[in-house]
Amino acid sequence: MKVHNNSLQTINGHRSRMRWAVGLLALSAVTWLTPLAEARTWYLQASQPSWDILAGWYSQPLDGGEHPASINGTDEFDLNGFNLRTSGSSGQTFAGKTLILTGGEAGLLNVRTAAPAMCVIPSLVSNGGKIQNYVPGANPSSAGVEIKNFKNLLNTTFSTGTSSRGLDIVIGDLTGDGDLTLVGMGGGAVSLKINNAKDYHGRLYVADGCALTFGNAVVSAGSLEVCAGTSVVLDQIVTFHGLSVNGTTKPPGVYTAASLAMSGTGSITVKPEAAPANTAKSDTRAGKAREHMYGVNFPGGGFAQAHYPTDPIEWDVYHSKGLNLIRVAFLWERVQPTLNGDLEPSAMEALDKCLDLAAERGMKVILDMHNYDRFPMITGTGKTEYLIGSPEVPYSAYTDVWKKLAAHFVNKSAVYAYDIMNEPHKTYETWPAAAQAGVDGIRQSDNKHYVLIEGDGFANSARWMMDNGTLAVKDPAGLVIYSAHIYFDSNYSGKYGGDYDSNHVYPNIGIDRTAAFVHWLKLRKAKGLFGEYGIPSHVQVPDPRWYTVLDKFMSYIDENGISGTYWAAGNCWSPGYLLQIGRVPFENGEPEVLSYLQKYR
Repeated sequence: MKVHNNSLQTINGHRSRMRWAVGLLALSAVTWLTPLAEARTWYLQASQPSWDILAGWYSQPLDGGEHPASINGTDEFDLNGFNLRTSGSSGQTFAGKTLILTGGEAGLLNVRTAAPAMCVIPSLVSNGGKIQNYVPGANPSSAGVEIKNFKNLLNTTFSTGTSSRGLDIVIGDLTGDGDLTLVGMGGGAVSLKINNAKDYHGRLYVADGCALTFGNAVVSAGSLEVCAGTSVVLDQIVTFHGLSVNGTTKPPGVYTAASLAMSGTGSITVKPEAAPANTAKSDTRAGKAREHMYGVNFPGGGFAQAHYPTDPIEWDVYHSKGLNLIRVAFLWERVQPTLNGDLEPSAMEALDKCLDLAAERGMKVILDMHNYDRFPMITGTGKTEYLIGSPEVPYSAYTDVWKKLAAHFVNKSAVYAYDIMNEPHKTYETWPAAAQAGVDGIRQSDNKHYVLIEGDGFANSARWMMDNGTLAVKDPAGLVIYSAHIYFDSNYSGKYGGDYDSNHVYPNIGIDRTAAFVHWLKLRKAKGLFGEYGIPSHVQVPDPRWYTVLDKFMSYIDENGISGTYWAAGNCWSPGYLLQIGRVPFENGEPEVLSYLQKYR
């Protein structure tokens, strides 16, 4: 267990759910304290504690406070982008008033109680999270969880985990308008029983490979979508406002299990789709000023053979689409071949040309040092990459290069931000110090442009809370943007080996993998950006489901005021690269993916 003791202590001013007094987790059998004690909100600060291990929680206020040893049943407990395990003993109840799922895939509740016994949660509020089977060892049992009151505000995923074990879910009252997604990662069955969903307006989505059993007669104000490859046992009469089966939307009516190719003797009554519970969402794109913007990556300058985007047509195409934020890659050793040495004239000339092309079109550029927190050196045995902060590449050298780069670019009007390092990883906790060294160098030369700080762990948004608990740079100019990356394949790499189904993808996976980063930004009151995200669209027959994933992800970050640059554009790719938008001018018509990117320009 890695405890991030300082991950929240540097955050000040967050008081949206502040409660001032004593609070604790404990088992339901523990005697409650006097009701005179006031409530407090707790935030999880360590990965994978059990819910009755008190050291895993951090008491309010966020900048300090005692850690008492007695229970208050009115307390709230927020997963805060970390993982929590239920007690391994059967039949135990979460003793706080409310458990709050926050953090998408990272805000994860691992259920260790083997069905038919149930771990019980009196009240659950989800701002995006995941609940999965976590029965330990080789035990093949299903996991059981009962949620008496469940307010689902953002997508929540129920998963069987990677084995064939099942997950038995019993929900008393279900409310809210967030989607519920059922995923059978290893072929296990998800059995869902909902006693009351008449005030629930979200969508119940049953992903490919999942098995669903209706435990009772569900009446929901929301809709149901069942994908191909899903096994559904329907022995009840259930009601939904909207139904889609295998990609086909069913009109209102009554459908037997047999007519829907489901097993069982029950039926689904489909009523007209109901209006969402909350219809008063403002459109940030409709004639309203906003700070965030969208665009694409031109990464060729980060390749072994540099391909800087100096052809005007590359800029013209994306400018015409309103995609005016461009992330341009370069390599440290290419702009400064020798540590602490002079900048290399030809490389700087190429980057200047890019900035001039952008300025002529009113576009903005993110200058991306694409080095993964390392600098390569030629040694007797070949090329060796040394970590920033090592004796070979001291922090001072990193300060030096950014001081010189910022001095060179400070008066270029097209500069939006300096992305000081692409995807740092395996830094052994040195990245926060390295990031500070980079910021210090820039601010010696430039106090008017943003500095973009990516996270450790390849900037993976799903693991952001766990990998970047101590990342908090100090910037005298107050112009820091934190940047994450996200891909939607099973290993988060963006290589997309296999198809949509084999990667266990579902429409809201982007929300699940983004929520931890969004939560972190809100706690820090910080500005955010997604520097990379992409889908495998450059194929002869793209799977249309990938576009749904992209659209839902972009809608979510747009609603949260987060900018982004799609991976990837430019005429630098070999023909077979799956994530390229395509070489310009487009030979076979405009790629479909552009229409989805343009929605958020």
